[in-house]
Amino acid sequence: MLELDLKAQIQNLIAVQNFNDARNLSARLCEQSPDDAEAYFLHGTICGQLGDFSASEEALLAAYAQVPNHPQLNYNLAVSLYEQDKLDQAIEYATRFVQLEPTNFQGWLYLGQICELAEKTEYTEKSYIEAIKLQPMSDEAIRKLGAFYMSQQQWLLAAEVYNKLIEMGHTDEDVIKGIGDTLARAYQYDKLISILEPLVTTRPDDVTLHYRIATAYMDLGDLVTAEKFFNNALTADSNHAESVAGLAGVYKFQGDYDKANKILSPFIQSHPDNPGVLLVFAAIAHKCNRIDEATLLLQNLLDNTTLTNATEAKILVSLGTLCELQEDYVKGFQFFQKGNKIYSPDFDREAHIKNIELLEQLYAFGKISSLPVSGSESKTPIFIIGMPRSGTSLVEQILSSHTEVYGAGELKYIQDLAFQLSAQQINDKPYPDCVTDVPQSDLLNLSKNYIDTLASLSGNSEKVTDKMPTNFIYLGLIYQLFPNAKILHCVRNPMDTCLSCYSKFFSGAYTYTYDLDDLGFYYRSYERLMKFWKDNLPLNIYDVNYEELVNDQESGIKNILDYCDLPWDQNCMTFYDTDRTVATASTDQVRQPMYKSSIDKWRRYGDNVQPLSDALEKYK
Repeated sequence: MLELDLKAQIQNLIAVQNFNDARNLSARLCEQSPDDAEAYFLHGTICGQLGDFSASEEALLAAYAQVPNHPQLNYNLAVSLYEQDKLDQAIEYATRFVQLEPTNFQGWLYLGQICELAEKTEYTEKSYIEAIKLQPMSDEAIRKLGAFYMSQQQWLLAAEVYNKLIEMGHTDEDVIKGIGDTLARAYQYDKLISILEPLVTTRPDDVTLHYRIATAYMDLGDLVTAEKFFNNALTADSNHAESVAGLAGVYKFQGDYDKANKILSPFIQSHPDNPGVLLVFAAIAHKCNRIDEATLLLQNLLDNTTLTNATEAKILVSLGTLCELQEDYVKGFQFFQKGNKIYSPDFDREAHIKNIELLEQLYAFGKISSLPVSGSESKTPIFIIGMPRSGTSLVEQILSSHTEVYGAGELKYIQDLAFQLSAQQINDKPYPDCVTDVPQSDLLNLSKNYIDTLASLSGNSEKVTDKMPTNFIYLGLIYQLFPNAKILHCVRNPMDTCLSCYSKFFSGAYTYTYDLDDLGFYYRSYERLMKFWKDNLPLNIYDVNYEELVNDQESGIKNILDYCDLPWDQNCMTFYDTDRTVATASTDQVRQPMYKSSIDKWRRYGDNVQPLSDALEKYK
């Protein structure tokens, strides 16, 4: 009877959240009734409410020894262990709980949370999916699965999850950002726009929505439409810094530096500590005679603001560029070096070389004749490839000045096609393993889709350039899609090429560019792959030597046009006199006549470049 009275008193104290007194009574109950599992369960649960998870674990384990199949006991044990960072043990009891109650939504959700923290990816995914099966409209579970896929860089799967949230009517900032980030990382800009743009009619004042659409159009190279949506975002919120920076970036890429300066100037005065805005300002400062002002603002930002590593690195690299513009190359290099060391993402050399070796196996000379080919006879695409900073923008600007050529810029569609092949898992093989098995009809459809994309961008121009430099990795796939394609391979002095990469911040896109030894290693692997393609693929690849082109412009341009089966066009000689948008790091260079100052530029850095020279020799 006394035991029942104590339990009733404990329950009453719990009901009014008097957990301290409840703990004292439950401790007494355990002493009086050491064989009562419920007494230990109560005591352990109360200790957990008070945050004493060690005592909670001890009491709950005593109860577990008597009633191991008690569902809530297993769940509470999982919580106590989780709160003590004993993740493996917490997973054990959380798993036991869902085995005892397989239809318990909260149990699967909690198990997924613990597994995710413990980096047990397979079980995390399974747990969240099981939770969603039980409650298909659960906002919480779907968001957790989406965030998990993002953390695993499974962009397309994450995008599917966020798209489901949109279909359910969830269009808050987190969802818009989620779908924007995931599809952008997967280069699915068209899909991103198709999902988000229809939402504008019902959310006309959603700044995040307009901004995400604007950046997608910008990534597609459609700066006119990007400008429209950046302006929409600023109409909704005139102080939206990201949209101010984005709109100024549009004007910069269009070569309208005065307009960029005009929109930035008042914002710089009112927001002198905004990194995104100041970085765009620094990029146009030399065109507005404001280098000293930009330098001071960036230095103040470094000295007085807490910044992420990526942002600090961008600022340091920008300061280095400003030093170079004043011909202080040694100081500029010191800024580049410091910025690259601060950010420095890991470059996986082993994975990179394994990919090259796999391509060499799949496209070996003896296997080429048996590879499926699309059958496309299109001669529209002209692929301009090479290392970044090797002259690809210059070559495209020359060609796009021709009356029969449209310059589409750095298109990500070939990479996108490779992603699509991976997603299809043809014969359970991702790309590139699947290239030997992909049906000819699939290749033809992919090639048609690509040509349709070029047509929509160019207005059905006869020739369209795609100057994504890293398409050199996909030359095998390009051959299968477009066996008649023209390939212009830009080649530049390796020291100048690599140092130009080192002095630009690519936001992690090219992880080898932040370290001079990595750059030397990557450059030699790129040379190896290009030699393999030339020796094995039945493609006519034309090398455009940057130095030769600059030293003999007319002859170099004539050779390029002849290779592309294009007649002479005098406009190509004055390629810099154009309104064409150039949305790359070379936007300034291609808006002026060819100059020789970038040839052997590496010599201006003195002994700082010796590590790169050593790396290029070491990996030769």
